[in-house]
Amino acid sequence: MVRKIELDIRPIPQLYGSSYHGSESSNPSRVPRPPGAPQLFGSCLSASFEMIVDWAKNGTRNRAYSSFKSAGSWSKEFSKKGHPNGDEFVNLMWNQATLHNTIYGNVDSLLHLVGSHDIDGGLGGFSSTVSLDNDRPKRPAINENVNTILNRVSYLEEIRNYLKDSIPLIARIQDAKLVLDENEFPTWSNERPSLDELPMSRIQSLETVNQGHAVVIAGIYETEIGAINFPQLNNCDLLIFDPAPSIELENYPTRFYDPPATLTDSCWHTHRVAGGDFIRYLKTQRGLISLHPY
Repeated sequence: MVRKIELDIRPIPQLYGSSYHGSESSNPSRVPRPPGAPQLFGSCLSASFEMIVDWAKNGTRNRAYSSFKSAGSWSKEFSKKGHPNGDEFVNLMWNQATLHNTIYGNVDSLLHLVGSHDIDGGLGGFSSTVSLDNDRPKRPAINENVNTILNRVSYLEEIRNYLKDSIPLIARIQDAKLVLDENEFPTWSNERPSLDELPMSRIQSLETVNQGHAVVIAGIYETEIGAINFPQLNNCDLLIFDPAPSIELENYPTRFYDPPATLTDSCWHTHRVAGGDFIRYLKTQRGLISLHPY
């Protein structure tokens, strides 16, 4: 028996920083960080949220300065122009850059922004999170539905259930980095193969900052093999969109206008990983997050 779910999500790279200490070892741009250059905390959580918002557009993407433009109910308040610096001639919009400066990788700040009423500057939306029971959030965020599980194995069942309902998830991983197969250099550009045809990526143990690293779970591929007198075998692979490697605008300002194709092409941000291995690295508190406008 084969089960496959793939959501129509567009991988979006992070614009700033890194979740890992030091230069990203597998950065395909092969441009080392200049000596003494600052390393900002990565905008992976903002980029992951941007993917969720972009998915809500259902393929209807219009030219706009706001990431929220045409994103259904998300668009109502957050696609408006703002003038927080008092300059009425300069229109500021919500996008990955302004989101990152607002939440700066902090999941509490993200959930507060999403759940706060629009009159308080928030989105007026809702969130659902999954944590291990022994590390549940001490104080739920505004409009946060807190779900708990007893063990890590249950994370996989939660992922399966959300994807069955066509709900993408932000996953927060700790001390792990997704690495493309060194023998399989992506060449498919924007025509991504189906999940079952993608080569497997590996998960490298690598220290992250305290907040961990955020990615998006966009699909699942399962095969079940039953045999007489043998227990049923279940192989489960996940489709992961990783905001890393980073554009690192803080160190390479020219990339604002001319980013390397090796950093913007979605093939470098797309991974197929073994589900059983992936859940080992999920954070125990709010390891999974879903965000929705109603």
